[in-house]
Amino acid sequence: MWGRRAPCCPCPCPCPCGAQSCRGHRGEAHGQSVPVHQGRRDHAVAAEGRQGTAPGETQLKLYALRKQGSQGDVNTGRPGQFDFAGKARWAAWNELRGTSPEDARDRYVTLALAVLQPVAADDAATAAKVDAIKNA
Repeated sequence: MWGRRAPCCPCPCPCPCGAQSCRGHRGEAHGQSVPVHQGRRDHAVAAEGRQGTAPGETQLKLYALRKQGSQGDVNTGRPGQFDFAGKARWAAWNELRGTSPEDARDRYVTLALAVLQPVAADDAATAAKVDAIKNA
């Protein structure tokens, strides 16, 4: 995903805000005076506010609770030095060492419902799914 570049653009594509093009990194057109890092920061802020996505810490917690609920305590070695995402996931899962799988599953459902509540207010299909989960 990162590292592929459009022929006319110095920015990595696709943009972290989810766009398939990076034209927004530098303003209206390439070469304007907005620094690339400022444009990326603006896109990252916009991406964080998208509905249906959880912030990074919440995603890590959901991942860790799912793994703890399905597999129990960490059963793999810590990832290598340059696997930053893998190390973050492993550390989040390792923090739950000793938590029962049943408790992890209950906490996962509670957190997932908390993440979905804002989306459910605007989307009828999501609201129906949230209600079905609550009533199960």
